[in-house]
Amino acid sequence: MPSPDDSRRKRPSLAKERPDPEVHILGSIMGDPVLLECIAPRIKPEYFRRELHRRIYRAMLYKHEYGISPNLQSLSLEARPSGLLENVGRQTLLDMARSVATSADTDNSVKRIVRRYKQRELDGSLMPGRRSFGGPAPVTT
Repeated sequence: MPSPDDSRRKRPSLAKERPDPEVHILGSIMGDPVLLECIAPRIKPEYFRRELHRRIYRAMLYKHEYGISPNLQSLSLEARPSGLLENVGRQTLLDMARSVATSADTDNSVKRIVRRYKQRELDGSLMPGRRSFGGPAPVTT
């Protein structure tokens, strides 16, 4: 017989099941490079919070511009020190690609990235001399 407290139990958070929107976008593009044609006009590299994600996205755009598919294989070849993805391990790329089961929610992830970028702009955390979390940069003498 269920106890009265059973109805009050919290449901597991969906946020834990959903990958970070940046990882979702990058993984989706690796799995289906055609998505980049739809995403590129909407997201610029600076919209990504993490420098690693910005570098991977720039490499994807670069490859796409030169007619090379920005899939997992071509990016993995680029993972060796060459300038574009220097110090980005192949395992990192593979983990991103594997984290996305489907690209069905890609549009939502794009919207979330753009919304987060605009919020950082409003917060002033994108201003020169400020840290990404919005606090003032340390003063050096």
